[in-house]
Amino acid sequence: MVIDEEEALNFYRSLHWSCGVYCPSCGSFEINNRGGRGRGKRYYCEDCGTFFNDFTGTFLERSKIPFGEVLWILTNIHNKSVKQMAEELGHNRKTVARYHKLIRDLLEKNHVDSSFDGTFEFDETYIIAGRKGIKKNVPFDEPPRRRALKRRGRGTYDVDKLPVFTIVHRGTKYTIFLVLKNLRKVVDGIVDEFVKNEAIVHTDEYVIYNNLINHEKVVAHYTVNHGEGEYAKGENHVNNDENRHSLLRRFLRIFRGVSKDNLQGYTLLEQFRINYKTDSYDMILQTIVE
Repeated sequence: MVIDEEEALNFYRSLHWSCGVYCPSCGSFEINNRGGRGRGKRYYCEDCGTFFNDFTGTFLERSKIPFGEVLWILTNIHNKSVKQMAEELGHNRKTVARYHKLIRDLLEKNHVDSSFDGTFEFDETYIIAGRKGIKKNVPFDEPPRRRALKRRGRGTYDVDKLPVFTIVHRGTKYTIFLVLKNLRKVVDGIVDEFVKNEAIVHTDEYVIYNNLINHEKVVAHYTVNHGEGEYAKGENHVNNDENRHSLLRRFLRIFRGVSKDNLQGYTLLEQFRINYKTDSYDMILQTIVE
């Protein structure tokens, strides 16, 4: 059920103006309320003379559908496909797809992951994703996608089998999904970005992790040999990563395939759900309206 529009707008204002109403042009808090007009309240900046409303400068500025429906799309983004949402809202599929993509793109643009000290699990999975939704300029300029594309072994961006690098911090259970074009060149950079000072790292036996122990921030590196059927040795395992891979695949199945150029946005949606649980929708909305 779509939320009442006035209730939805009040919720939006509580997030967008959490520090008070300010001018999007000059940042001044010397603001006069000029009443309501259209979908949002109108304001006037005493310092620079700018008129603006609740949506000025946000992705909703030129929105043609009620904010309550945008909020409904957001709250159903984890369990309904674009086609299902369009049918239930009575909108064209392209309209709902546009808002769906806007939410994902803004989440990807504005979100910044945390860094931690402590014990981490690193692992990777591979998601088959092609060019879904992109029209070809020349008919039949690529061979048709076949089941044979489900090739065995590891993959890359170029062969439509994208590596998703997964990080789980054991202390907080904070999860990070990174869609990468090539795994081999980025492991050291991942440690630099997501480890504050010191880390104990658990991985499988994949060769890209061989030099982890030589990194200045890695104080210990433990491995399990999946190739030999070894999945846990006491506290030495990557089972939390395997659990996250299962959750991610289950989530992606809703959409019956996604474009590889959009995959990072989809993984971020699931990352927010895993990390923030029932607060994930508030956190996503707060991130994309900043």
